[in-house]
Amino acid sequence: MRLLLVPIISISNLTGDSDWHAYKELMLRYTESHPVFFYVVLPKKHIDAAEKDYPNDNALFIESPHDMTDYHRDSLFLDMAQWRKMFSAKAGRYMVDAIVASRVPMHVPMALAINDMRRRGSLPVFSHDPYPRRIEPNIPFAERLARAMAYVYSYTWCLNSYEDEIITKFLQKHVSSAMVKEYQKKRRVSGRGLDFDRLAPLTKAHKFKRFSILFGARINTDKNAGEAFEFLEKMVAFGRDLDVYITQLKSGVNDSVISDFRKRASFLKFYMPKCDKEHYLAVMPHCHVSVCTSRLEGEPKGFLEQLYVLRGLTIFPDKPWARAVLPKRFPWFYKNKTEGHALLRYFFTHRQAAIKKVSWIRPWLEEHKNQAGIIDEEWERMYKAVDHYWATAIPKPSKGSTKSEHGSFRTQIADLAEKHKKTGKMDFSVFRNQLARMSISIKFGQEGALRAPAIYAVYVDLIKAGWRDTYEKSSPTLYWPEKADRIKMVKEEITR
Repeated sequence: MRLLLVPIISISNLTGDSDWHAYKELMLRYTESHPVFFYVVLPKKHIDAAEKDYPNDNALFIESPHDMTDYHRDSLFLDMAQWRKMFSAKAGRYMVDAIVASRVPMHVPMALAINDMRRRGSLPVFSHDPYPRRIEPNIPFAERLARAMAYVYSYTWCLNSYEDEIITKFLQKHVSSAMVKEYQKKRRVSGRGLDFDRLAPLTKAHKFKRFSILFGARINTDKNAGEAFEFLEKMVAFGRDLDVYITQLKSGVNDSVISDFRKRASFLKFYMPKCDKEHYLAVMPHCHVSVCTSRLEGEPKGFLEQLYVLRGLTIFPDKPWARAVLPKRFPWFYKNKTEGHALLRYFFTHRQAAIKKVSWIRPWLEEHKNQAGIIDEEWERMYKAVDHYWATAIPKPSKGSTKSEHGSFRTQIADLAEKHKKTGKMDFSVFRNQLARMSISIKFGQEGALRAPAIYAVYVDLIKAGWRDTYEKSSPTLYWPEKADRIKMVKEEITR
């Protein structure tokens, strides 16, 4: 498949952004298991970092004319001219089978900018909304309608049942019950999972000699770092012989909060300024317990990793998002600061008993949060949607028909493709130019060529006819399997 990816990078450091990591994990897993090419739209300032962080050849990083970092403002921008020139099914430079995006209010305009309006099908859009929990009643009515239509149109991926409940209630206020059912039919409720192969070696790490408590998250409003600091300060004031570690990624730092806390906590084992992932992983597995105080989360991947590595000794606030992420029998929820502090004291004095109480948590996480399996399931969902799109938007005409979307052009396309079978290889950009020169009527995307086939329809027809895409370049290179197999056999015979 050829996928168009549009993440939201909401911080200055690309490699510290959770949305980027979610997309990169999809890209890596898809590349490992399937033939695929990615077109990734990013702000100019992140292109170099993205190319370094994902160095594979099966991705083209495309500069967006807008910053796209502010979720409720910049994410609404969409340059229609750029999108139609690059991705239009009618005459675009690149072929797109589906969109995966995080800019929810723009998902329908994205699809309309690419779709060929004459078709009956709809280009699949897979919505990875990073902030459904932040649907606010005071956002402009037009944006609320745009979001509602996007949820109905898209294949939405909710990270937990709480997010699904929020979106469902939101839709019930803005669209018909039939549209709510359409959303529910296409949405998916699942976290994105953990990479247990990467975490397994960390579980064997030796603990620090002194009892160590970790707060490993960005120090910002959502993570509610102030409450975490109060827990940690109270533990030390209680006379416990312990160390506190706070690891802070390269972005999202609230220096005033840190400065204020450090004045009161000279004991702090601090990894500043701005530690990277390697520093975090050098500290996290050696701690004994960790603290999560977040007000809102989708899937708190970092905290779930801590929960797995630290043998279940992570406390969570008793909030709807946490209850939706973790099983009902998980015991370490706290309703207030007193309960949170009591849990930390219990871990300090009865650590082995606490570990035994949640000895089931690692097997549970491995069963329900397996990243590879979750991403494979998403590929299957995507494949079915694209297959349906091909079947409905580009129907195969009856034999000998000239009344299809391609009309009389189908014969010319088939004749030209037959000539390319002699070499067994086809550069699709060359093919489309040759096709355009064969007939004055086939000028893709030009005025006066309304009956000409959409270039994407030509591409799909070739795939349906038996040609295969190598998915190695941004512009498709196709090969004819039978010819390629014969050439391979001849080369092997010569080698012998």
